[in-house]
Amino acid sequence: MATALVDPAPKTDLPPPLTSQTFNSVSFKCACETSVSARSELSLMGGWSRSAVLQLYRALLRAGQHLQYTDRDYYRRTVTREFRRCQTLSAPAEREDALKRGQFFLNSGLGGLV
Repeated sequence: MATALVDPAPKTDLPPPLTSQTFNSVSFKCACETSVSARSELSLMGGWSRSAVLQLYRALLRAGQHLQYTDRDYYRRTVTREFRRCQTLSAPAEREDALKRGQFFLNSGLGGLV
């Protein structure tokens, strides 16, 4: 009787991806290089400032303008929907996690979309 090998969960320091429903896992190349300045870091008060959240939102939308092989309108609607959904989060830890996922998504080349 053969036993199945089970791989342990990958060890990583990266935040979890947004959701599998949100974005496809197909990789595409893009000529754009996106980065968000240090202003989007957490403030000393433990939360993100309104301007930092808007800067992240705008940076994600700008990065989506360079998508070549995926539906730009779908990407824009999905980013907007995720930010609106997270707007209703009340726990500071949940909001911080959501914003860190957005920051990671942007810094990782849109999660493989570009």
